[in-house]
Amino acid sequence: FDVDRTDAMELRLKEEEARLLLEILEERYTNLIHEIARTDHREFKHELQSRCLVIEGILKQLKAEEKTAA
Repeated sequence: FDVDRTDAMELRLKEEEARLLLEILEERYTNLIHEIARTDHREFKHELQSRCLVIEGILKQLKAEEKTAA
C-alpha cells in the first residue's frame, strides 16, 4: 500500500500500546475479510476492500517498526 507521505501523521506509541493497536487492527482486518466475502452489494464491497488496503498498510508499518525495535 503506497501512501503519499506529505500528509503523513507521526504517532509515537509505547511498546504495549503498539502491540494492542496491532492486535486490534489484525482483528478488524480479519472481520473485514469475512464481511467482504458475505457482501453482495458492489459499492459496499469496494469500500470494505479499500479499508482493508489501508489497514494492510498500517499493519505493515507497525510490524516493520516492531522488528526494528526488537
